[in-house]
Amino acid sequence: MVKKIKVLLAYCKLNEIVIQLNKCKFIVIGGTEMDKEPIPFQREKELQVSDSLDILGAFISENVSNDHEQHMKKRYKNVIKFLNYLKNNKYAPLVVKLKVLKACVVSTLLYSCEAFGKKIPEGLEGIYVKLIKAALNVRSSTPNNIVMIEAGMLPIKYLIWSRQLNYFRTFKKSLKENSVRKNLFEELIERPTPFLKHYIDLDTKYESAKKIYEEGINVVKENIIKKNNEDSNYKFWIYMRMNPCLKPSPFLMMPGSIALGCIKFRVGSHNLPIEKGRWYRKPRDERL
Repeated sequence: MVKKIKVLLAYCKLNEIVIQLNKCKFIVIGGTEMDKEPIPFQREKELQVSDSLDILGAFISENVSNDHEQHMKKRYKNVIKFLNYLKNNKYAPLVVKLKVLKACVVSTLLYSCEAFGKKIPEGLEGIYVKLIKAALNVRSSTPNNIVMIEAGMLPIKYLIWSRQLNYFRTFKKSLKENSVRKNLFEELIERPTPFLKHYIDLDTKYESAKKIYEEGINVVKENIIKKNNEDSNYKFWIYMRMNPCLKPSPFLMMPGSIALGCIKFRVGSHNLPIEKGRWYRKPRDERL
């Protein structure tokens, strides 16, 4: 590394390039404390070690968990902005709210998700579901699977997997035959790390990203069908009576106030006696 830095300095001097030292750092992965000592740089200046690097908005550090933590910390401000947007546009059509959610928030939360590997950042799924419920204006206790179907959304891990699959296949296509990169890549494939094995498994299992979407939808539907029991899971049972084909809500395109009322009723997040009486253990025939 020191040799490479000397070559870099020589190149910069030759081409009259001024290096901004405050933007030059290095990280150590799997090394010792000695490896983290500052490196002599230019005349009494030193190159300092850093816990992580922010490269075009993507974080690289000593471990993936720390990368994910910094990712969530940086992206969370967009969550607050979306909640403020909902507060100021209470009766906007739900289809518009969901489009804003997908375009402005989900795309931000999934920025650089191609490098997440198998592990999803802690709290990401919960935030995602919370925002969908906020857009539909339903209670936080409303079953997640029902909300996903009603809004026409997928669990976030399937969105991540589809992006990872597309990225992995695009990267493979970019490798030229008999190139150093391709030879190195093939060596890595033969002895994959757990991180790389996740991408290989996606490439082997799914024909296309569309198949991942289909699997995500089927998993959500199967979870609802399994709980379709009047006595033990009343909300799932009544939802299946209203939406037996488990298709997205037909009210998403309607004006906000009408759509909100209809969707709240469909998912069991209303304040009618049939729902509120259940909280106080009232018999069903007394909750009309």
